[in-house]
Amino acid sequence: MELWETIKKILILIGAEIYAFIIAIIVGFPLLIVIILISNWIYKKFAKRFEEAIKKKYQQGD
Repeated sequence: MELWETIKKILILIGAEIYAFIIAIIVGFPLLIVIILISNWIYKKFAKRFEEAIKKKYQQGD
């Protein structure tokens, strides 16, 4: 019976690992998408300002 108890514990651990992996995927992908969207929004918000500053700098150099 001790072998059966050991096998049961191993199966429970494997099941917990699988559930943790599934939860990480469910939480991770939307979080990754949110981070990408926020960084894209920040880039769009500040990119024009930096582009204008760079253009002015190069136009003054000419």
